Amino acid sequence: MSAALAPAPLFGLALFGLALGLMLWARWPVYAALIACSVWGGAAGMLLGWVEPGLVQALPIRLSGLLEHDLLQALLLYALLGAGLRELGL
Repeated sequence: MSAALAPAPLFGLALFGLALGLMLWARWPVYAALIACSVWGGAAGMLLGWVEPGLVQALPIRLSGLLEHDLLQALLLYALLGAGLRELGL
């Protein structure tokens, strides 16, 4: 392992802690906290040289491929329904 990659596992744990903090204390929805930490981690990884830019450029194609599955399309509806029920107090 090179010296440049040594802090990468600790960075992953820090992002996991940030996601937990956003979910538990800031009351962010799980999907929003995970997306935010993924974007922040990807941007920081690119700036620090841990993530290749070609990998990040392929993400829109991979996301569109994921959204072709019916179950993954329904997740957004489940999240919106859950948020609506929480607001109604049901």
